[in-house]
Amino acid sequence: MTKLIFQTLDVPFHEAVSYGVHQFGINENMLASGSRLRYHWLSHAWIGSLNAWSNAEPFVVQTRVLPITALLGSASVSWFWARRLSDHPIVPPLAAVLVVGGGFVGSVHFFFGNHLFAGSPSQLFATPLLLTISFL
Repeated sequence: MTKLIFQTLDVPFHEAVSYGVHQFGINENMLASGSRLRYHWLSHAWIGSLNAWSNAEPFVVQTRVLPITALLGSASVSWFWARRLSDHPIVPPLAAVLVVGGGFVGSVHFFFGNHLFAGSPSQLFATPLLLTISFL
């Protein structure tokens, strides 16, 4: 396994929750025995299931696959949305750059204050999903 350096300590927590959701479902919380999981279970179920189905090493789906998927999904949806609204050729790439990079504007630290925050699987999962729903 490669050496991992986490930008936030939430990454191991989210990996444990993802594993637990895949193994036990949302009616069991492996971090709080006897209680239901009420914490953004859809993104964790996606990570845990993809981890198991792909036989990926721990943390690969959460720290590599999900951020790339969210980045490409958000950029693509914003590109197509802008292309539908404008005929000017600069608008679609500009929209993609602003949506993907817009969360970093004004942030003091690179990893905080953005909507594509790699330490938050629920934000990463929800951003392209909500953009797609808004687009439709």
